Amino acid sequence: MLIAALKILFDIVPGISQEASWTLTNMSYMFGSFLMFHWVRGVPFEFNAGAYDNLNMWEQIDNGAQYTPAKKFLLSVPIVLFLISTHYTNYDLTYFTINFLAVLGVVIPKLPYVSFILPMKTTNGISMLISLSRVIEHE
Repeated sequence: MLIAALKILFDIVPGISQEASWTLTNMSYMFGSFLMFHWVRGVPFEFNAGAYDNLNMWEQIDNGAQYTPAKKFLLSVPIVLFLISTHYTNYDLTYFTINFLAVLGVVIPKLPYVSFILPMKTTNGISMLISLSRVIEHE
């Protein structure tokens, strides 16, 4: 639904070609998906006594279990959108490169052992690397 709305929004803007429209749709979805699933940490409510404060949304889904149906679906959406946008951009190298980098930026953080590499946003805004001990602790 969100992808269709983005596509329609970019289609009604005058002067944007179909290729650029698909690429902008792809980029917008990938950017929003990365922010929502991998950058923002914790939950917006205070009912869990801080249990999820250091986890992003992806780590919270299904209690961190990998390859559940929900995570498989959420992993497949950017890949399918990439394939569709690549097809409708007529396999142009420039658009392909942009779309490919965008899908890599969203798919790689979803892989099981990448979470210890991603920067963790702390309360004072300083980024630091998540320690390997946190990853081992989850296993």
